[in-house]
Amino acid sequence: MSAPPLSAEYVIVGSGAGGGPLAVRLATAGHSVLVLEAGELAAGLVYDVPVFHGFATESPDMAWNFFVSHYDDETQAKRDEKYDAGRGGVLYPRSATIGGCTAHNAMITVYPNDADWDDIADLTGDRSWDAATMRTYFESLERCTYWPKWIATVVSRLARFFPALDVRGHGFGGWLPTSIAKPSLLAKDWQLIRAQALAAAVPLVVRPEHRGGAEQGLSAGTLAGSDRRGSRPPTRHP
Repeated sequence: MSAPPLSAEYVIVGSGAGGGPLAVRLATAGHSVLVLEAGELAAGLVYDVPVFHGFATESPDMAWNFFVSHYDDETQAKRDEKYDAGRGGVLYPRSATIGGCTAHNAMITVYPNDADWDDIADLTGDRSWDAATMRTYFESLERCTYWPKWIATVVSRLARFFPALDVRGHGFGGWLPTSIAKPSLLAKDWQLIRAQALAAAVPLVVRPEHRGGAEQGLSAGTLAGSDRRGSRPPTRHP
């Protein structure tokens, strides 16, 4: 007996940063949703720990490599040192797993330079692209966790006298949490400390009770979407 055909109001291709949240919102609103994902469920430290994102992009369990040609003219394309003639393009690592590329991104939020937005506005003649306007969108989506809102308000008032203290432009009620990586995490990861010591040829004894710390997520820079323990929160997690 054959299975009955599947039916859904919405079919979403991919469960990554775009498809995953969209599927959840549609389902929450009462719609039937079918999500198509090319990969399977990945797990393990390479998946869970943000600082291992370099390994995650090459993991055979979820690596999905695309080679993209930026020019129709191959001679022009080959001027790019990253161009792979055998593959016909530049490597764009993508992830085929539940969660898509949220499973291997570096979790670092980088805001574009104001000049980039203003250049787009000048090029298109559309002032809605200018830096001041685009900043309001960032403020609406960010939930800054490393500057308490009341402190940011007070400090920003002092910025008229001390420009370096200007922290305006951050949002505090959005969906994207941003936080500063904690150096103290390094002190708790004895496996990492031991590896660094060995690399420097400095003997270090790691006591048994300190093993297992590598499961703590580590990263550098400003993290986007990281919980306080530093672990990866991909779209497959609630």
